[in-house]
Amino acid sequence: MVTNDQIFESLHELHKKVNIMSANLTELNTAIANLTADFTTFATDVQSEVAALNAQISALQASNPGVDLSGPLAAVTALDATVQAAIAAIPATPASSTTAA
Repeated sequence: MVTNDQIFESLHELHKKVNIMSANLTELNTAIANLTADFTTFATDVQSEVAALNAQISALQASNPGVDLSGPLAAVTALDATVQAAIAAIPATPASSTTAA
């Protein structure tokens, strides 16, 4: 027969494990949020560089109308599309979890 003390001990152990899992989930959510923020910063920096490259190519085209800059322009356009797709794929920050006390 299972005693009340055994049930209480089992519940206590279960509660400790749930608390550990909750703490791990909180740490994981924090790490994901930090990575998302870092990636967003990186993507924003790349967007700025793409804009700068486009401006430089435009300036080169204006000062050298006989030079074909379609290759570099196509490469920068492709880079911009890739960055935009990556930004669109950034997931929302995970919801924080709550724990039972």
